[in-house]
Amino acid sequence: MLGNLGRATYESSTNMLWPWSYDACDRTKQQSQSISACNEAHHYGMNRRQGRGATEIDLLELMGGDSNGALDATYPPISLPYADLTLQVAPGIPDNRPQSGSQPVRTIDRTHSGYATSAAEVWYDNLTVAGNTSLNPFFYGTYLGETKKNEPVTRSKKQAFQADAVGAMKQLVPEHFRTPHTFRLEWQPGRGGRLDWFTKSYKKVDENGTTFHMEGDGKGQDWEHSLSIPDFALDDVMGSKIPEEPSYIILNTAISSTWAFPYSVPDWCPKCYDCHDPKCACSFNPGFCAMMKTGKVALKIDSVRVYQSKDDSAHDGGPHTVGCDPVDFPTREYIKGYEYKYMRSAPFGYDDKRPLRSVKNGGGTCRIDDECGGGGAENVDVDKEWELTGEDVQDLDKDDKTAGGGTVKEFQNPMAHQKDEKAGQPRPKKRRLGTDDAAKDDATKGEKGAAKNVTDGGEEEDDPTEGLEKPPVSEESLKDNDDVDTKVYSNPDRKPKGRCVDAPTAGLFGLPTATGKQCKCNKGYTGPHCLTIDKFDDEPGAYDLKKVTTLFEDWVGPYLTKFHVIIGGLLLGAFSITLVVIGFRRGRDRGMEMPLR
Repeated sequence: MLGNLGRATYESSTNMLWPWSYDACDRTKQQSQSISACNEAHHYGMNRRQGRGATEIDLLELMGGDSNGALDATYPPISLPYADLTLQVAPGIPDNRPQSGSQPVRTIDRTHSGYATSAAEVWYDNLTVAGNTSLNPFFYGTYLGETKKNEPVTRSKKQAFQADAVGAMKQLVPEHFRTPHTFRLEWQPGRGGRLDWFTKSYKKVDENGTTFHMEGDGKGQDWEHSLSIPDFALDDVMGSKIPEEPSYIILNTAISSTWAFPYSVPDWCPKCYDCHDPKCACSFNPGFCAMMKTGKVALKIDSVRVYQSKDDSAHDGGPHTVGCDPVDFPTREYIKGYEYKYMRSAPFGYDDKRPLRSVKNGGGTCRIDDECGGGGAENVDVDKEWELTGEDVQDLDKDDKTAGGGTVKEFQNPMAHQKDEKAGQPRPKKRRLGTDDAAKDDATKGEKGAAKNVTDGGEEEDDPTEGLEKPPVSEESLKDNDDVDTKVYSNPDRKPKGRCVDAPTAGLFGLPTATGKQCKCNKGYTGPHCLTIDKFDDEPGAYDLKKVTTLFEDWVGPYLTKFHVIIGGLLLGAFSITLVVIGFRRGRDRGMEMPLR
């Protein structure tokens, strides 16, 4: 989700706005944040002394490929493919940041003489992860430095700034690529708010039969609280906050040589990205070029559902605003005032006639009614031969005790992102035990209820999660769902939102559709294939409400500091004293000029 003040891929609109979520006046940061809380004037509908930005919250970003084993510095071990769950935020931590490819260093190493050999790195505390989820050690943010000649935007050296990526990587398994899955984000905006990512849990079993960090029933049925970012975690470090900008949802498929490609390549590799050139094979993950050549690649989306609370007291953080132009966070007038930032001019683009393109109502190529808002994603031809090699994944259709189930053992590693308040040392993150049955769990408890882990040899080990607060878990039943089909299907009874009709005869310069048919949307739906609800804001936005104000109601008052008030008071006092003195002198002079009788 991207804040409405920024338009995705239009760098002029996001320059020094992305991904700011900062509402304090800091003169050292003012030049880097184009809409700063230090600004007294409220040009183009902006609220006075309010910091704004084009914030970004990533519900899901896929990192594909096959890493042939666990990636370094991931705890618990995570391998490709995985999903990134991330908050992009600015201002970022400027100095002593974690190094890419390693977890944040939280301790200071010292010699026997007490001299420090390394310094602790600065990163965000109180981040909660659960299940097969690790903090992402490969991407801690982006430095937006001084721009160079011929770049599409301009930033001076004083305007350069650091943006942080606060997030985690969630392990994916082959089942994620075979059947639909639901991912959930709960966003409570502003001060006191939080971001919570939820995924459907799975077990991950290595070649030794060890099950890693199972949450829920491990069969993709129960919700798992994969990542939580509270607002105070941001506020304590940089003063930033959970975003509260009106935002829009982006669903796209993109390929980049810096995303989901090999993290490192041999020195002899030319680092080229042409699937037709055999020399470039070392720059791709195995099977990538073969997949692209088949053309059987698709991102299938069954539905996107957005829920908002009408009761502000029912959740943490600020109110859930509705619309793209709320009074507290206006955007429409600003976009109208800077239209050129939201459009591309020739030769870079020829289709932008206004800042926001109109949604096309119908006209998409189709063959049957089902392809006009009725689903149809299940019928897209994709390559189903993909398999995750190097590690086995538990058979979801078999009982845990049968072949393929493996031995359940919590694989715990010190989590570098969590401090030990007593010893100052890293300690395991808050996690819930992942044993398969309650009987085994009860049997492994020692005195005073202390949980124990049972090794393959029957010996007991201390539970590394003992004494730790366990993360919130779903209220759904955690019982075995052996009789439940783990596969998720699209609703077969869904009514089409449009019809597939014969396309009108092509005009002089028109081109007929490939099938000779196109979608015609039913009332209440829009989009080329009628997939979108044709709905606008129920209430007027900030720009509409402003039309009823008078000139003087919209007047910008003067900016006065205490110094200005003191100087003004002194000048006014001096002026008043001068008037009294002048009046006294004039009265005295008139008395002296009065004739004697």
